[in-house]
Amino acid sequence: MKPSNNKKRRRSNKPLYQIKIAKERINILFNEAEKMVSKDKKLANRYVQLARKIGMRYNVRIPGEMKRRFCKHCHAYLKPGITSHTKVDKGVVKITCLACRKKTNIPYK
Repeated sequence: MKPSNNKKRRRSNKPLYQIKIAKERINILFNEAEKMVSKDKKLANRYVQLARKIGMRYNVRIPGEMKRRFCKHCHAYLKPGITSHTKVDKGVVKITCLACRKKTNIPYK
């Protein structure tokens, strides 16, 4: 049984139009965080926090490209050179958050 546009999804009790709006808002918040990170880091981190909250409330996954834009430990927005250091080493991208000093390794081929 395939859900229609106005029906509810099976694992969530939110209508599809609300889920669509939530995805759009997450995109908007990450775009705003990108603009604000050089001016006001606290505001950029707040945008990430709001985007995560929307994702959890509406059971929407944050896309992979956006997941790598914030620290998994302190949830700070990561921008290379401003809030993080990026290093490429033997098939691994090493990202260090300057707020909490935690390191994230992302493999690549």
